[in-house]
Amino acid sequence: VLQCQGLESVGNLLAAANLYNLWITHSQSSDKNLALFNYAIVLNRLGKIEEAIQAYTIGIQVEPTLGENYVNLGLLLERQGHVGKAIETWSNLVQLFDQGHPIKLEMVTTALNHIGRAYENMRQYDAAEEALKKSLGVNPHQPGAIQHHLHIRQKACKWPIFEPLPGLD
Repeated sequence: VLQCQGLESVGNLLAAANLYNLWITHSQSSDKNLALFNYAIVLNRLGKIEEAIQAYTIGIQVEPTLGENYVNLGLLLERQGHVGKAIETWSNLVQLFDQGHPIKLEMVTTALNHIGRAYENMRQYDAAEEALKKSLGVNPHQPGAIQHHLHIRQKACKWPIFEPLPGLD
């Protein structure tokens, strides 16, 4: 990983990607999921989106609780025009959290906030509001999510705009 990062730091992304791929293919290390995550990032930077999607997908199979894979995979799918698949990917992470799996809270709220944004873009304001409510239920100390929640209610003409939520006064 350090050698790959060194190659990345001097702009040799292709060599870094090749080295990650070689290590992933031949290693039995328990850190394989982190290498897959970094590999996917490098592939994305190289514009190899389909390969990056595949690396994130394999990373999820190897380590289902690494939330960063879900968040980044969803963003790539959304960028490719697969908004439904992106929402499904982020929702899978939230479902694991709901089932009690150890997922970083930051990744859960990030996924929920992306779900809310995606639904808003599709003008599905009720679904967007529900995602943001859930995000604020996980962590009420998100000024951006609070503002976004109020904005969604305003766009949907839900009065009053402020709705009391657990953890928010």
